[in-house]
Amino acid sequence: MNWSRVKSILIVLFSLINVLLLCMIGFHEYGISRRQRETFAQVKTLLAEHGIDVALDTLPQSGGMLPEVSVMNIAGNPRALASALLDAGYHRTVMENERYVYEQGEARLEVHEYAIAFTQPAAEEQTISERRARYLAGKVMEQMGVDQQCLSEGVVSQDGSRSTVTLCPVVFGQEMRGCELTITLVGEQVTEITGSFFIPVSSGGHAPEQVVQEPAAVLVDLLQNPDIGEGCRIVTMELCYFIQPEHVAERHVVVPAAYFISDDGGNTYIYDAGTGEYLMHLTEG
Repeated sequence: MNWSRVKSILIVLFSLINVLLLCMIGFHEYGISRRQRETFAQVKTLLAEHGIDVALDTLPQSGGMLPEVSVMNIAGNPRALASALLDAGYHRTVMENERYVYEQGEARLEVHEYAIAFTQPAAEEQTISERRARYLAGKVMEQMGVDQQCLSEGVVSQDGSRSTVTLCPVVFGQEMRGCELTITLVGEQVTEITGSFFIPVSSGGHAPEQVVQEPAAVLVDLLQNPDIGEGCRIVTMELCYFIQPEHVAERHVVVPAAYFISDDGGNTYIYDAGTGEYLMHLTEG
């Protein structure tokens, strides 16, 4: 038997099988995508009939599974924060009712209900770029034990030599909203840090997953939402993780995924992505 010829035939055969499987997967994905587009078009028409305009071309990630996230507040270890933010020789002045105050010269760190408030005077004033401000804010977060991959890009606002960088956590590639840390710099010196910040806790393996509702089904629920009036125009729909206000002052939290649906009037409607339950209504500012 010519084994070389047999091997060649088997290679060709397996290659054809792979091509066939890829074609089947492609047709399957195309069918799902087409059905999703058709469903989305029907939802837009239904909402339009009730005075709700959906100005979206696409929806966020479709329903499926997302890892369940367990996070901890970085303010859970005030002493470590003091060591990271204050020079050697700092001293603790208060420790009562979960309130900790550390001071070193004119620099002061207060941690209360897992919220951070740090201040120190500026040594000099100079104008820096937004990119530089983001970089310096990221370096401070590293000092506080936060890995760069757990940080959002950072929203920067500037007024002369004063730069303000607002950061929120990122877990499994998704932003986590409901908590943020604001870092203020004068020139290249950090003068103020305020807010709360959470980082993921290692699960020691694969994190359990939570089912995510189809975004089209959540949009339909807008018809039952008492906070939405006729003439509403939906402009964004995003899937992210969300810490509800009542959990921000906790040390450890299990965070659900949520859909953030915003209109052009500055309103945001938040839905639990797992259950489809309407959570809250936020207004701009």
